Amino acid sequence: MADHNLENARDRMGLLRFKCSQCSEWHEGEPSIGFKVPGYLLDIPEADRAARAWWNEDLCVIDSRYFFARACLEIPIIRAAEPFLWGIWVSLSEHSFKDYESRLVSGKPGGPYFSWLANQLPGYPSVEGLKARTFPQAGTDRPLIELAQTNHPLSIDFHSGITEARAQELFALVLHPRSILH
Repeated sequence: MADHNLENARDRMGLLRFKCSQCSEWHEGEPSIGFKVPGYLLDIPEADRAARAWWNEDLCVIDSRYFFARACLEIPIIRAAEPFLWGIWVSLSEHSFKDYESRLVSGKPGGPYFSWLANQLPGYPSVEGLKARTFPQAGTDRPLIELAQTNHPLSIDFHSGITEARAQELFALVLHPRSILH
């Protein structure tokens, strides 16, 4: 079989396997990328973070006035069983955040909540101003994000899906972040 940059195989578990166009190595994994904190937190000098913010794996508050929740943005991969999953943070109003936080304790999902994306995604132009709705899930599953339909490339991908080649490209951008500057 010939080696092709975008050659891939997807097993029954939804793993993405491809030869990387950046490093020519084979990569394999779930088609998902996650952010540990909202981008806004990284804008605060590290020495000041603990004084200005609190956060855990799912919630973050900065300066007692900016509120974030971790959620999942699923981008359909055309002709694939599993979506490309972005584990990102959304910004919520204080009211929505407090409602969401209280419902996490009770186990009863609320929402949906109006939200804004709070991480810049590699391979896309700025997501600043991109509107979304966040839908909490029952139990301990993270909320799902629904993007407003716009002409932003991320919104188009969310509503129309991406090819496996595009999923591989996004994965490679995250695996090799320096290469996105060239």
